[in-house]
Amino acid sequence: MSTNPTHITAPDGTPFIEVVRFIQTFEFEGAPGSVSLETRTLDDIGGRTRMHQNAVFPSVAARDQALAAGMEHGINDSMDRLAELLGSGAVRQGS
Repeated sequence: MSTNPTHITAPDGTPFIEVVRFIQTFEFEGAPGSVSLETRTLDDIGGRTRMHQNAVFPSVAARDQALAAGMEHGINDSMDRLAELLGSGAVRQGS
C-alpha cells in the first residue's frame, strides 16, 4: 500500500488542508483472479475527516462476480464497524 500526503495551502501561505491517499490492490476471495485497484482518500474538512473509497475492477464481469460473491456485504460491515469505532471514541486524533 502506498501513502501520498498532499499539503494544500491558502493563497497567503497558511496550511489549509492535508489530503492523504492510499492505493492498494485487492483480490477478493469470492472472485479469485480478479484483482481490483483500490484508492482511499482522507480529507481534513475543518476538524473532521471525509473518506472517499473507490475500487476499479478489470472488467464489469469481474465486478459483478465480486458483488455476487458477497463483497458488498463485507464492505458495508467494515464501514459499519469503522463508524462504531469512531463513534465510541476508541480512535482519536493522532492515533
